[in-house]
Amino acid sequence: IAWMMGSWGARLTVQMLYTRVVRRPKSGRPEGLHYEETDRPESPRDNEKGGPKGLRYIVWAASAVFFSLPALIASRNPDPNLSVIELGACGLWILAFAGETTADRQLLRFTAKPENAGLACRTGLWRYSRHAHALFESLIWMAFALFASASRTQRWVDEAVALGGR
Repeated sequence: IAWMMGSWGARLTVQMLYTRVVRRPKSGRPEGLHYEETDRPESPRDNEKGGPKGLRYIVWAASAVFFSLPALIASRNPDPNLSVIELGACGLWILAFAGETTADRQLLRFTAKPENAGLACRTGLWRYSRHAHALFESLIWMAFALFASASRTQRWVDEAVALGGR
């Protein structure tokens, strides 16, 4: 699971660096942030410690802990062999990883053409879903959860067998 999470994170990092740094929009800002800092309206709650900005970082930190749990649970499995469920989770992860990579590459290819500016991508996997990459992203997280649950289930089975043999 560490290899799966690490390679998924590395792929996502390379994707983000390419789209945000190398292939930067003409304004020089990430897409969706086309206003100038001086044009931004001031909010009285921007500088409050417990305001929306502070809450956002707390939620992000809690999310990081929560989404790290599959790796923690899987690492506590004492059995060095992979179960059938863990192998199935690896297969689901491979399918989802390939699908997300394909969807992202198709979207990059579509947005690289100037004649597609402002249009929604409707080619390849995007023909079936407006959020093709998000669909495969959710399958990746399901694979992580399935892998972790199989690790936990195997531990319970081993404990039950050990208690039954006494």
